[in-house]
Formats: sequence, C-alpha cells, structure tokens
Amino acid sequence: MRSTEEENSILEQFLTPRGCLSYIVGDRVSGVAAIIDPSIEIENDAYKNFLQQHELSLSYIIDTHTHADHISSSKELRAEGARIVMHTLAPSPRVDLRVNDGDTLAVGSLELKFLAAPGHAPDHVSLYVPQLETVFTGDTLLIGGTGRADFSHSDPAALHESLQKLLAFPAATRVYPGHEYKGRTRSTIGQERAKNPRLQLSREEFIRHMREHRPPLPELFEASLKANRE
Repeated sequence: MRSTEEENSILEQFLTPRGCLSYIVGDRVSGVAAIIDPSIEIENDAYKNFLQQHELSLSYIIDTHTHADHISSSKELRAEGARIVMHTLAPSPRVDLRVNDGDTLAVGSLELKFLAAPGHAPDHVSLYVPQLETVFTGDTLLIGGTGRADFSHSDPAALHESLQKLLAFPAATRVYPGHEYKGRTRSTIGQERAKNPRLQLSREEFIRHMREHRPPLPELFEASLKANRE
C-alpha cells in the first residue's frame, strides 16, 4: 500500500493479493474523501483506519463499472453514510448517484470529472482529477495493456474509442489503473502512448486482436457479477 500526498490533497492506493487496485482521494482542508473501486478483499478496517488517521469523512463510493473479477465492498461502506456513485447504465439498484460523460463531483476542493469509457463494460467510467493531474482509468487502460473485451457485454470498437479519449490527456498525466500484477503503482499517458503494445496497433488491428484475445474467465466471474449487480 503506497501513498502520494500533495499539499492539501491525499491519494492512497490499496492492492489486493489478486492484483485489484482501489484508491482513496481526499481533501485535507474540508476533511472529505471518496473511495474508488473498493474490494471486499481489502478489509474495510484498512479503508476506515486510513480515513480516521487522516481525519477524513467518506462522502462517496465510486465503482468505475460493474466488476466481473472481484466483489465491490460499496454496500458495506455505504452503511457508514457515504453515497454510491456509478454510471447511469449500471444495473445495481443500490446506486445513489448516477453519472454521465462530463459530469463532475466535488470532493472538497478536488474536482472529479467522469469520462464515459465503455468497451470493457458498457457502464464503465474513468475519472480525471485536474488538481492532481491524474486519471483513474479503471479497467480501460492498464499499465502496458488494456482491459479485456471478450465478455458478452464488451465492445472492442468502443474500447478503442475510449482509449483515444484517455490518450488525449497531456503526456505528464498520471495513470492509476484498476489492476496491476507486476508491482508497478502508476504510469503516465506519455509512457503508455510510447510503450503500451496494444496502443501501437491500428484501430482495425486492435479490434481484431481484442476479439481474438480470450483468456480464461476470472476466478470469481459469476459470483462477482451476481453480487455487484444486486
């Protein structure tokens, strides 16, 4: 678990043993925070202890999409009084605030801008925080890769378009993905433009590759989708 703190802002990263990443972003002055992609594989006490340690109150729980590989702990964290935020297409009835492309959410002085990023999932969003020069890419853009697009609800062409939207950010923009398996904590848009092999493909090559790329289903595929849709 690693952290980045810049003046009045806090960004904390949490990693599960299976490579799922979640984040807390907070504003020290107002004392409010949001959690992005919380997982039940991280003990809720870890989130709560960090919030208490930094005197932050949890206002929002944001899932970038309906996860198919881990169960969100949004329901449990919601019991603390925070609101669940997801894209308008998210099937879960527990969502308190539904967002669309271009919507913004204030977390103290921090502005979280939602970017519709379908392809991996139809309800996928990424979040840009201009004050931190950071984009939380969820499962759309990974370090050195992208999210898969072979599920029944996936769309490789839409994923390609979503990636172009993310790659339009300045090269120095920091990338914090939803998964990481090699011990890396972050990347930048510039690094991904230059070194991510999938981003070197033409649109047609990318779509063909993603249609042919069919790794085994995630270990908790059925259980995750069922729990996260409820």
